[in-house]
Order: sequence, then C-alpha cells, then structure tokens
Amino acid sequence: MDKKPPNDLLYTVLNSLNHAVAIIQSNGEVSYGNEAFYSLLDGGSPKTIEEITQLYDLNINDFSAIFKRCGEMHVCESCHIKHLVDERLSGVSKDETVSYCYLSPERKALEFWFKPLPDDQVLMTFYDIRNRATSDYETKEEEQRLKDYATAGADWFWQIDKDFRLNFCTDDLFEFLDVPRKVILGKRFSDFADNHELKRHAEKWKDLSEKLENHKPFKSFEFSIPLNDGRLLHLSLSGVPIFDNSGGFTGYRGGANNVTDRVEAKSYLAQSEKQLRLFLESSPVGASMSSVEDGSMVYCNPRLAEMLGYDLGELFGKRTLEFYADPNARKKMLKLLVENGEAIDQEIDVKKKDGSHIAVSLTLKNAVFKDKDVILAWVYDVSKRVEADRIIRESERRLRDIAESASDWFWEADQEFRATYVSERFLELVGLPAEEVLGSKSLEDLGFISDFDDDDELIKFKAQVIAQKPFSEAPYFLDDPMGNRHYVQFSGKPVFDVKGEFQGYRGAGREVTQLVETQKKLEKAAHFDALTDLPNRRYFNEYILKIVAKIKRNKRLGAMCFLDLDGFKKVNDEIGHDAGDYVLQSVAQRLVAAVRKSDFLARIGGDEFVLVIEEQADRATVEIVVKKVIESISSPYSFDGQSVSIGVSVGIALIDEDGDENAEQVLKRADSAMYKAKKQGKGTYVFDD
Repeated sequence: MDKKPPNDLLYTVLNSLNHAVAIIQSNGEVSYGNEAFYSLLDGGSPKTIEEITQLYDLNINDFSAIFKRCGEMHVCESCHIKHLVDERLSGVSKDETVSYCYLSPERKALEFWFKPLPDDQVLMTFYDIRNRATSDYETKEEEQRLKDYATAGADWFWQIDKDFRLNFCTDDLFEFLDVPRKVILGKRFSDFADNHELKRHAEKWKDLSEKLENHKPFKSFEFSIPLNDGRLLHLSLSGVPIFDNSGGFTGYRGGANNVTDRVEAKSYLAQSEKQLRLFLESSPVGASMSSVEDGSMVYCNPRLAEMLGYDLGELFGKRTLEFYADPNARKKMLKLLVENGEAIDQEIDVKKKDGSHIAVSLTLKNAVFKDKDVILAWVYDVSKRVEADRIIRESERRLRDIAESASDWFWEADQEFRATYVSERFLELVGLPAEEVLGSKSLEDLGFISDFDDDDELIKFKAQVIAQKPFSEAPYFLDDPMGNRHYVQFSGKPVFDVKGEFQGYRGAGREVTQLVETQKKLEKAAHFDALTDLPNRRYFNEYILKIVAKIKRNKRLGAMCFLDLDGFKKVNDEIGHDAGDYVLQSVAQRLVAAVRKSDFLARIGGDEFVLVIEEQADRATVEIVVKKVIESISSPYSFDGQSVSIGVSVGIALIDEDGDENAEQVLKRADSAMYKAKKQGKGTYVFDD
C-alpha cells in the first residue's frame, strides 16, 4: 500500500493532523493512512477495512452499512445492526460527514468519521473515544483551573461594550458600593471616577483612552470612586479586548481589585515617616546609614554616638571601617552582606573614640535610599552580657575540672532523660566517644541493664524518676567493648527552672565492680556447694519457702523429689574419697542435664539431693522427669580407669495448691517416700500419696 497520496499538499496536511486519517477505496482497500493512523494501530499495516476490524474486533458489516449510505459498496442485508446504522444515517446527504461509534466486546471505544471523496473514495477519520474522554476531562479541569485563577486573582469582574460602556459587573460590586445597577451600568469608567482624580491624573486617563481606542490590553490601572459615606474606593483594573469570530471588536472584559488598603497604607506610611525618625532618635539601639560607594556615614542616631563616645555631629562623614577593632571581622561582615544581602547578629568588637573596645551585636542590610545604595546598621551593646558569659564559662570550667579530677563521675540529662553531659571518667569506663553517649534517650540506650533484685524494685525506681524525685545508688551494670562487666551505681536529683518547670536530672555515679564481685563471692560461698556448684542446704531452706508459697499463690501443682544415691558409701570405702568426690560432681552435672531449666536442684547432704518441679508438675510429667534422672545417674562412671556404678532412690511429694502444709512438711513427705523406694529395692521412685 502506498502511504503517500498523489497530492503532495494533501500528504503534508494529512500528516500534520494529530488524529488518524485513512483513504478507503470502494472495494474496501486502504489506499492511504497518515502517521497518526499507523500509530493508533500500534504500528500495524492493514491493507483493507476487514483487517482493521480484526485488529479492533469490529463487525465488518457495520462498515458496509456506512459505505452503503455513502453509495460506495453493497451491504449484506443480514447485518445485525443494519437498522441502527440506517437510523444514524437517515436524513444525511451524501456530501455530509457521517460519524459512527462502536464498542467492541473488549470495551474498546472508537469513533469513526466518514466523508465521501471524488473517484469513489471515502475519507475515514477515527480515534479512541477514551482518549477524547480523558482530553475532555482535562479540558474541563483546565477551564475550572482558569476560573479558580480568575476568582483568586480579582475581587470583581466586569465587561464593557465597543463604546466602552459598562454592560456587566459581578453582583458583589453593587453590594459593596451599595448602589443600584443603573447608577453604574451604561457608564464609562471616567463617569463615576473621582473628579479630583481626573484632574490630577489627566495623563494617566489619556493613556488608558488611547489603549482602549487601539484595542490594546491594559493592566493595573488605578483610580478612585467616591462612596456614599465620603470615603474613596481605590480600584485597580486589568482588561483585555474581545473580538467576535470574524475578528470584529466587541468590547473589553477584565477584573477589578480593591487596593484601598494598599493606597491608604502608602499614605499612612508617608505620614508615619516623621514618627519613624522620632523613634530612631529615641531608640536604645544604635542605628546608622552609610554609603556603599565610599563607606561614609550619612546618618546615625544619638544612641550610636553615645555608645561610641562621640558627639552626634562628629560621626557624620566618618568611614565605617574606622570603627572595626579587627579588620578580619569587617571582611566577614562584608562577605555575608555580598552573599546574602544581610549579616545578622554578628558579635564583634568596635573601637570607641577613646581607643577602648566595646562588644556589640551588629546587623547589616543592603538598602536603597533616595536612589542610592546604602547599608543600614543596627548596633546592640552586648558588653555586659559578654562579660557575664565569660564569668559563667570560667565558673563552668572550674566545676568541670573538679568533676574530671574526682574519683566518681558526673552526669546531666534533659526532660526525656537524654544524657546532655557526662564527665571524662565515665567515657573511659564505657569505652565510647562523647557523641555516642550524649543525646541517648535513657540509661538503657547507653547499654545499661537493670541490676535490681526483682521487677518490683525496678518498677518502683522508674516510678520515682517519672515523678521527678531524687534517687540514690540505683544499681546498674554494663559490658564495655572488651566484654568486661562493670557494676555502677547512679544517684540523681531533679532540676527545675525559676518557674518550677522540670528541666531534667543532674547527679553522680561510681563504679562498684570490686565491691559487687566480692559480695557475690561471699554470697556464693554461703549459698552454694563448693564441690558440685549446686545450691546448698542453706540456700535450699531459704528458697524452698518461696517456691512453695509461689505454687500455692498461683494455684498450680508442684512436686518435691528427694534423691538419695544407692551404693555411694561403697565407692568411698573401696575406691576412696577422691572417687567419691568425682562421682558427686558427675551426678550434679548429669542432674543439671536431665532436668528442665525451670526446675530447681540443690545438694542438701553428703549424697542427698532435692529436685523441685514448679511447672507442669502433674503426676505424668513428674514421672517422665524422674525416670530420666534415674536412668542418667545409674549409668556407669569411669574414674582412674575403673568403672563405678551407683543408683538412686527417689521419693516424690506432690505440692497441693489447695493444701495448708508448709515447705518443711512437704520435704518430710518426700523423705519418707524416698525410704519406701529404698525398701522396694532401690533404683526406683515412690509417690507419697
């Protein structure tokens, strides 16, 4: 198929179109398609109407009906939508353009336009309706956007005819002016303008008249309208000429903004200049204006003269560079001024008339005064504050030196308990740089873990901190980067400002690692068996009371198992005490491996052990645990090349959650059951029911 029609001009025109166009022969062949046509068909090259319908899943008979109406080809009388097509085409002459829409089963919406051409051809234009719908939506959206812009950009809207007489104005303008429509409609702008305005600004009105006569747009034309209450309404008009379809001038339309506030503010500003000068003359802040050209001072107020030790007249004409104590400070100020147009609150030293220096906070800004570039300066005397800051810094330095030389370390935290200061000794202890410590939300964020004896103590401590109360020797521990554990104690006191508002905490801390480790060694020696490392009889006596009470309090079943080794005396007598010690250590290790982590083990005598089961202590579970213990202990031991065999007898006393017996009574029942197991042949277990 030749994509180029014989007429080069037609080819150029058709290819410039954004919509798809094709020329169809009477036999249904496509003789030409423009670039948009092939783009719509995803780059395909259909040669006939039938191939096009296959691409879009259309009914070829639909096209046949349309071509029949154009008198170009025969139509199958059995076409199932022929009556719809004929109805669409009825009353349309052969010279008119015909459109037809079809929705395929795949929901592809297309619109086709047909126009008969000479030589039995048809010009077909079509496109996807969905794209048009999107375009329509965007157009409506754009129209709404323009309406919004117009509404936002003007207070009122107006229109004048070709004789420049007002024929439309938004209703709210009449309401604002509190006049009937007839007072304004039909008049020119100059008819209801202020007479004084017309005389004083005749040139401005002449310029507007020329623009109107020449049909030129105008913008921001300001004039005044006298109101009934004697005030003036100041309006700013902008308008564009209107032309009809033939290009004939029909008038203007545009918007009007109420600029009364701005005009009155400008007038008020002129009136307030005297007050501004009075303010500068009596201001406690030094002020000056200097020329950008040579740096000479063209204005200064009395406060600046007093601050620098001059009479007011002596400062005029002096160059500002003479007052900088440090030339580098002047360079810095000028650099900020060039880069940013201002230099705000820069603290520098300036020279007084007697040669002494004074600390000031200097602000410079670029400005224009009487068409000349100037630099405005505001000078605040901060010498007293600078001296006070120096004294405070010196005091802080002394306190910090004391803190760094003390054996303890000091800390401060804000309202959210984030560290804001810690002494160097603490940083050495944790092995962290200051930036990783400061700003942490809490002690836990620094790697600390509570070392309170129980949860109740921890909860009580946190409640004390939340209540903003002092605390003392709160125990914590941490691991440094080398893995060494350090025990510390914190003491803190809440800090409040002069208004009584909580500001945070301040306090001290110290390392107590050596003390804690010594206490733990003493505690272990007192409560743990040196040979087996299991809790001893003393620990058991203290702990068992808590266990039994806990079981009863939580209303659950528990069990106490009394274990006595079988044949252990023979090991001591025949092989020796070294062998006996080895067997006891091995028994302890096997017991630990055989029972659960939640179970409690203790050695309460020479070859006597106690196992307390707190969780899931029903009879079946206890039997499983005890059988595993007996099996483990009864396996042979090897000592110095000799095989040693022992056994174990177990007495079991269930702890009734509803019972009223104490721990000692439960232990006696378990001991009694153990002796029954011994009598039954050893190496077994018996429940004391």
